Amino acid sequence: MKVYSMTATFGKLDHETLTLEPGLNVIHAPNEWGKSTWCAFLTAMLYGLDTRAHSTKSALSDREHYIPWSGAPMAGSMEIHWQGRDITVQRSTKGRTPMGDFKAFETHTGLPVPELTATNCGQLLMGVEKSVFLRTGFLRLTDLPVTQDENLRRRLNALVTTGDDSGTGEQLERKLRELKNRCRYNRTGLLPQAEAESDALERKLRELDSLQTQAAKLRREQSAVRDRLDTLENHRTALAYERFLADHARMVEAEQVFSQATEHLNHLSQRCAGHPDRALAEAKIPALEDLVQRQEALAREQLGQSPRPEPVRELPHLRGMNPDTAAATARADAAAWKKAAGIPPLLRLLPGLLVLMAGVGILLGLPEYAAAGWFTLALGCLGTAGGAAVALLRHRKSQTLILRYGEPDPDRWEALALGFANHARNLSKYEADRRSMEERQAALTEDIAALCGTNSPFSELTQWKNVLRDLDALEAVKRNRHQAQLTLETLRATVRHAPAPEKPDALDLSPAETARQISQANELLQGLHSRLGQCQGQMEAIGHREVLERELGAIRARIRELEKIRGAADLALQTLEEARRDLQRRFSPRITRRAQEILNRLTEGRYERLLLNEDLTLQTAAANEEVMRGSLWRSDGTADQLYLALRLAAAEALTPGAPLVLDDALVRFDDRRLAAAMAVLKEEARQRQILLFTCHSRESTYL
Repeated sequence: MKVYSMTATFGKLDHETLTLEPGLNVIHAPNEWGKSTWCAFLTAMLYGLDTRAHSTKSALSDREHYIPWSGAPMAGSMEIHWQGRDITVQRSTKGRTPMGDFKAFETHTGLPVPELTATNCGQLLMGVEKSVFLRTGFLRLTDLPVTQDENLRRRLNALVTTGDDSGTGEQLERKLRELKNRCRYNRTGLLPQAEAESDALERKLRELDSLQTQAAKLRREQSAVRDRLDTLENHRTALAYERFLADHARMVEAEQVFSQATEHLNHLSQRCAGHPDRALAEAKIPALEDLVQRQEALAREQLGQSPRPEPVRELPHLRGMNPDTAAATARADAAAWKKAAGIPPLLRLLPGLLVLMAGVGILLGLPEYAAAGWFTLALGCLGTAGGAAVALLRHRKSQTLILRYGEPDPDRWEALALGFANHARNLSKYEADRRSMEERQAALTEDIAALCGTNSPFSELTQWKNVLRDLDALEAVKRNRHQAQLTLETLRATVRHAPAPEKPDALDLSPAETARQISQANELLQGLHSRLGQCQGQMEAIGHREVLERELGAIRARIRELEKIRGAADLALQTLEEARRDLQRRFSPRITRRAQEILNRLTEGRYERLLLNEDLTLQTAAANEEVMRGSLWRSDGTADQLYLALRLAAAEALTPGAPLVLDDALVRFDDRRLAAAMAVLKEEARQRQILLFTCHSRESTYL
């Protein structure tokens, strides 16, 4: 098969086309150009996209990784040459399934190619399954080591032993495993089914024994419950008879109570025949109670009224003042009196002193002092006259104040003023209280006359209360008689005759407890009956013991036969497995020889020995090395060359006509070994198409 061109809307590729030639194609491009994307697109076009894979924290699934950046649906086409025909393969998004729609048709005629389908396209075109192609014909730097794969192992075994991959041995092994699995596969197969049937029959037999034992036990329990129920029913009959006797006694007592209530009602009805209406009594009583309260309150006030205040000395100039103002006025007058009555001592001595000085001067007859003496004498006379005038005015004022208070002692004036003011206030209050009581007494007298006539309010109130009390008693007796009548009628309606118990009653249970236990016994009896019916139904559903035992014997014989068949299949599979291991040991030399030839050319003859283990790991030894070592002992570049040789050898054996894809597989080769690898690839390109994607220019320079 050869690829002419690929057109992709895939990841960063947006309707881009890659044109290829037969032989060796070197696609040189920088990082992030899309080389790995083209490789993934080619794999998706061949084998489809795995939509079941999910992204992880460390890796994205192809479905998410290669969503077109442009937002367009994922799609692509591939122009190829296969089996002498030019064919176009197309895949596009179908619904929510990327690359889910598949078409294959001849490029020039448009005729469909029915043998190519979405499922088998890659396997038919490449000749191998996807896992084998990824391990042989698709070489990436990160995936150069060849890991073990069952499909790869099977194809290598078949190729080495038979020269083709028809898989006859695998078909035989598959049939043996199918036969073994038919006998037993985990919990399925004929053996588990037969064992399950045997277990089911054994369970049925055990269940049948258990049900028979359970049915016998249920019958015994039924008999005991019926006996207990008969005893409880007899006790309930005894309780009903006792209740009948008690109810009959209460009915007789109720008849007596009703008769007494009727007599009392007749007596009260006669006594209340002349009483006024209740509404009038209920209206009169509150008014009379108010009159009685007012009368009692007025009497208490009259008894508690203070006597008329005793008369005190009149002080006209203080009339109309309150006690505080009168006391302040008296204090001011007392202070004024004390000021008027007192004469300063200096003022008293000054006139006499002046007269004494004048007399002394005149008597001495001293001429130089005569004028001064006469002046001093005159001054003393004037001072004496002025002092006399002042003293006279003050005396008159003090006498006026004494006459006003009628008391010569000014220290008592404040007490007299307070007494006069308090007396005036108390007298005013006394007169006001007296007038108020007289007015209320007059109003009370009018109300009593209007409501009671000549009777007192208390006697009138007592009479109306007696009327209301009689009316209340009459209503109470009516209610009692009505209640007694209802009780009597109820008892007459509820009293039911009950027969005496047939057997002596030895139980001491309340009616409620008796009813509860009877209900429980009936429920238990019903449950036992239901369980017994279920047991009998289950026994009938299980079947007869003889039939079950015959079926069990037949199933056990069948199990023994299946065990023999399964043992034979195990023996055959073990023989095939031993043969498979022997074949696996035999396919290694052919692949090893070709890989050794390629490695010898890649390393210019340095590594002369190469060994391919059963797990597809490699061991090599250089010309000067005695011990063969694995790839971990070699440099990264040498390890890449080892696995490149192995992959080329496997690809030649398994996919001789399919294209070979290399994605940066030669990055770690030095220049000399790169030249050797390019020579090997050019030689291989004569037989097949090779796509070499690289980010270096060395490959192009070599060409």
